[in-house]
Amino acid sequence: MSEHLLSLRRVSCRYGAVRALTDIHLKVDAGEIVTLIGANGAGKSTLLKAIVSRVRPDEGEILFEGTSLLRKATHEIAAMGIALVPEGRAVFGNLTVLENLEMGGYLRSKSENRQSLEHAFAIFPRLRERVRQAAGTLSGGEQQMLAIGRALMAKPRLLLLDEPSLGIAPILVRTIYEAIDAINREGMTILVVEQNAHLALKHSHRAYVLETGRVVMEGSSREIANDPKVKEAYLGEI
Repeated sequence: MSEHLLSLRRVSCRYGAVRALTDIHLKVDAGEIVTLIGANGAGKSTLLKAIVSRVRPDEGEILFEGTSLLRKATHEIAAMGIALVPEGRAVFGNLTVLENLEMGGYLRSKSENRQSLEHAFAIFPRLRERVRQAAGTLSGGEQQMLAIGRALMAKPRLLLLDEPSLGIAPILVRTIYEAIDAINREGMTILVVEQNAHLALKHSHRAYVLETGRVVMEGSSREIANDPKVKEAYLGEI
């Protein structure tokens, strides 16, 4: 069995003739927050999609708790304990907050869902206040809270977050990242894609830097944040 919760080895992906990822090596250990930073088009979202089989790698191996994910369907990967919060949140706008949350727990029993619902409300009290409101009428930040809460309803062991701060008011971004830290302190392992490098490196243990589909740097978040090239390219420091 793999010693890591998640391992990507030599993973490469294409969109037609365009290579999106090349020879990716990445690991996530239980209890970590690991972040991927990089510019638009670097391949960050493609990497998350490859993990949940929304994009099929051409080469390489993806292992979760030592089991290959390459021949698994997306719903099978969800049942194994991986939940993705996609870029853009993708809430069901015509359903209520409660109905959206219930959709996230479709693989769980009613008693588990009751517990998970209370947990989601404890993490994001605003969702309790909006429980009967249509998801499409929520603000961007509230929809992001809902998308994360919906993922938590599945009781995953690995949570994948794709650009959780994108298009959200700064005050709600802070609330969301405080919640991410709280979820991690409870034992949740998190892999987060984030274009806001300041946020990503502040709220993670380790980091990978992607450029044009390749990992060009990895290390502790503190090491990455102090690297002169990262400071200039991603943190706006010279």
